[in-house]
Amino acid sequence: MTTYFFEIKQCPACETQFSCMQVGSCNTFGAKFYTDGYVDGSMYDEPTVVAPCRNCEQVLWLDDLPTLEVLQDPYRIVGADGNRISEAHRFQPEDFESLLSERNWNNEVQETYVRIRAWWAASHKYRKLDDEDFTLSTEQRENLKQLLNLLSDDDPNDVIMRAEVLRQLGRFEECLATLGVRKEERYQGVVGIIQRLAIDRCVAVKEVVLEA
Repeated sequence: MTTYFFEIKQCPACETQFSCMQVGSCNTFGAKFYTDGYVDGSMYDEPTVVAPCRNCEQVLWLDDLPTLEVLQDPYRIVGADGNRISEAHRFQPEDFESLLSERNWNNEVQETYVRIRAWWAASHKYRKLDDEDFTLSTEQRENLKQLLNLLSDDDPNDVIMRAEVLRQLGRFEECLATLGVRKEERYQGVVGIIQRLAIDRCVAVKEVVLEA
């Protein structure tokens, strides 16, 4: 079951108040996992991190804005004038490619967030296709090269993502060398899948199907 709560924020540019639907809890039962870290599940959701102002359309990073109020009941989301406060638009996958081209971020954490989701968006049309159909555009290849500079060498999840980026770029030996340093048992399933794909010289994004 997915539950939500609502944060009231205010645009610093035009002072319009808006509500943001945030995830209280969710799960990955029945979800599909992919080698690039994307999760596709009916009961899985991510928090709203960035949204455009509905009034002036400025891109707003929500962690940069103070939360004016937190509500559990959407019917209580009203302003001082008694009118309902509009809910923030949630960016769709294709919107992140626009954010990427516009370099719409304020720091490396936000840049990493945009680059990963622009990568996921570009990969969506390939998730169920054959290997020979997988192609990275020039823009996405450059995006992945820049993402390599942002991923941490210390975080296991970042290291695995780095290896996946290298694999999709066709840098198979670097991918295998990167994965060779990850020994934590809980990561061995996905590590093994990416390793096998790199050995097979496969660059396509793939669903992670772990052996029982």
